[in-house]
Amino acid sequence: MIKNLALGVWICAVFAGTLYFKSMPGDAGEDGTATILDSQDYVALSPIAVPMIRHNEIRGYAIVEVGFTIDPQLQARTSVPIEQLLRSYVFSSLYTNKSIDIFRLETVDLDEIVASIKERVSEDYGTELVSNILIQSMEFMSKSEIRDYHLRRS
Repeated sequence: MIKNLALGVWICAVFAGTLYFKSMPGDAGEDGTATILDSQDYVALSPIAVPMIRHNEIRGYAIVEVGFTIDPQLQARTSVPIEQLLRSYVFSSLYTNKSIDIFRLETVDLDEIVASIKERVSEDYGTELVSNILIQSMEFMSKSEIRDYHLRRS
């Protein structure tokens, strides 16, 4: 009987300790300050469809899913929603980049695209507003694939 009672008290103590330590703030860096990612918010954008025009004809659409990390204090001070601004930059970066081979997306230099977007956001706001831009996926759908998809749905 006493063993069962002691076991119950032990389980409750372990559970309470786990909850207490799990609710503590994140790990600090070596100098005692929090790491940079602890103070960042992650925002995921809905998929962006960018028309790919080559030789004065729409060849298809690049469908891009993008997320980014941002300092919440800086985001609160912006007058334009950063999500809309970033969608615009992603769209224009892909739409105006004629070096993208739409039929071989594996050759696209994503680091270059991300760097140009970050640079444009920093220029417009005068500070590094966006810490990281993360391209989650990038796919290409030709006009015929889209047409076939719509025919199957109807």
